[in-house]
Amino acid sequence: MVLQIELQRAPFVRLVLPLIAGILLQDALCLSASLLIPFFSLVFAAAIFLLFAKFNTFLYAYRWISGFLIMLSVLLFGAILTFGKQRLQPVELPDDEQTYIARIDEFVKEKNKSYKTLALVQVRSDSAGFHPVGRKMLLYFEKDDAAKKLMYGDRILLHARPQTVKNANNPNEFDYKTYLSRQGIFYQAYVKSGNFSILERQQGFFIMQIAQNLRQKLMEIYKECGLEGQEFAIASALTLGYKDDLDTDTRRAFSAAGAMHVLAVSGLHVGVIFMILNFLFRFLQFSKITKTIRFVLIVCGLFFFAFITGLSPSVLRASIMFSIVQLAILINRNKNIYNTISISAFFMLVCNPYLIFNVGFQLSYTAVLSIVFFQPKFVRLYVPKNKILQHFWELVSLTLAAQIGTAPIGIYYFNMFPIYFIITNLFVVTLATFIVAGSFFVFLGSYVSVLSNAISFVFVYLIKTLNYIVTTIESLPFSTLERLHLNMSQLILLYIFIFLASLYFMRRSIKILYSLLTTLIVFFAINLAVNIRLKNNAQFVVYNINKASVFSILNNGKGFVFGSEQTLENESLLNFYISNNLTANKIKNENMVRFADFNQLQWQETQKYAFSCCNNFMKIKNKHFYILLNETLFHSIPNLPFEVNYLILTNKVRISIDEILNFISPEMIIIDSSVANMQKNIWKRECETKNIGFYSVKDSGAYVVEI
Repeated sequence: MVLQIELQRAPFVRLVLPLIAGILLQDALCLSASLLIPFFSLVFAAAIFLLFAKFNTFLYAYRWISGFLIMLSVLLFGAILTFGKQRLQPVELPDDEQTYIARIDEFVKEKNKSYKTLALVQVRSDSAGFHPVGRKMLLYFEKDDAAKKLMYGDRILLHARPQTVKNANNPNEFDYKTYLSRQGIFYQAYVKSGNFSILERQQGFFIMQIAQNLRQKLMEIYKECGLEGQEFAIASALTLGYKDDLDTDTRRAFSAAGAMHVLAVSGLHVGVIFMILNFLFRFLQFSKITKTIRFVLIVCGLFFFAFITGLSPSVLRASIMFSIVQLAILINRNKNIYNTISISAFFMLVCNPYLIFNVGFQLSYTAVLSIVFFQPKFVRLYVPKNKILQHFWELVSLTLAAQIGTAPIGIYYFNMFPIYFIITNLFVVTLATFIVAGSFFVFLGSYVSVLSNAISFVFVYLIKTLNYIVTTIESLPFSTLERLHLNMSQLILLYIFIFLASLYFMRRSIKILYSLLTTLIVFFAINLAVNIRLKNNAQFVVYNINKASVFSILNNGKGFVFGSEQTLENESLLNFYISNNLTANKIKNENMVRFADFNQLQWQETQKYAFSCCNNFMKIKNKHFYILLNETLFHSIPNLPFEVNYLILTNKVRISIDEILNFISPEMIIIDSSVANMQKNIWKRECETKNIGFYSVKDSGAYVVEI
């Protein structure tokens, strides 16, 4: 009954759910417009007719039909919106270097070896004339003084060879291609020094230009305050949403401590900005006109902050929510928080249906819904008389409530869970609030030299304290549970469990309790099935990593990863290409083996991991592999030609297939991604002539053998 009343007071909840269903349905099925639009028109017309028709006794008994048709109309509307996004496909661009005119559409970011930005390619030029393009492209500029001066809105002429964004197709790898395509990005190109010129300055959206210039100004002020290195990076991320300067160690520390959400500008930051604006314009409350002016100023301030921080989904959501709350106050209407949240989600998804797949969007809404629902109930469990204890308990309950909603998504995407998240947030959330507010005064103080030094000193001290607390908590024993894995079925079941558990504590129904227990049983049954499959199966993988030779053997929770010393020491590369597969196979501690030590593996040592290894020869159950790292290894083969199921060739092998067949007789030859294209093509032609199975990892993605 309580849930039904809440839904009646929040009509947009009943609209946003079918909208999300329509988006997901269309993304999965890719239905045609010829089916969607006529069906939508028919259903919508019927819904409107029933909604406004004069009911007789018979129709009144079936009035629920109009409600059902409205929700079906919204579902179809969501599918049509998604179809509109799906129609945006890449245009065909030539493979050779061409001349393009493009407009820079985001802040230029400095990388290790280049400057990266997103550009809208407007025109392609060749000897036949000008050809419209109208597609987004990631541009990487070779580092020089000219590239360093590029700004948002600049219109440039460039010479480059665009490449279609592709996945490496490693098992369980992040789908980077789909991630970019949902943002309308299909190409990337490297622009060499001297291969571009600026045609016009700052031709972008003027509000975005002002916001980007202000962001740059604030970052320069931070440097003048004495912030440098990772403390500067933390300040820029926390207050301005600029995270490109954060290094791997800082990101890992904040993630392990459970404070990464602080570095992602979100509702917390918008709330602080709202309090500041509310305080500044509090004097505009003496008439209807001044209240309206106050409302407009606050809303403009919130959305300007959203522009400065890059228009992230969490900031937009919070800005829309605060705006709706302020509007409700202005027009003296009762406000329902669930309706407010649903309105913000509804309009954001109408503008961009693919936001539903954005991790920030998902975390933002699950966090705020969880806080709204659970925190009041937690607060009522314990009511301390001491004011300090009361604020302390409110913050603890806020942290617990947010974690209930976000933990499943966090584990699904990031495969980790911070143990000390309560301790972290007690300090970090409080400090972050002061830092966001402090950034406002740092900016104002920069124009008043008398106040500048004092404000800067306090601001820098707060940043350093925040960084110290996070790194200290991260260094504590067992700070993080890592390599956790949930599949999509388990993720859905966890949220069903949370929903049913909430209903049970509200209603104490035996039917809900049975449903709750059934959900748990199914969850653990899926987990048991996955464990049995992994126990009985072994996996051999040759990974697709540019110009690198890497392969792994995973079996029954044990794992070996083989590669060069340089590759195995590149933590960010391994995390991107390999870590997800290790996690999905429930490998807790893998063994990293350098190729230099490859032949030193003892037969007895590897037997306990259910595979055998000797002189680059491997036997995994009934499959035989030979890893040819160089030609000299042939001398170690006793009986020639030696029969194997799979032969893996690397870039240090320069002999022909005919010569190889004198020593080894393989069923399948696998060319890893370190081999140059010319050598790969030579081997491919020779394999086709000899009628031998051939697989190029560079062309077709990782080669996976399930045994």
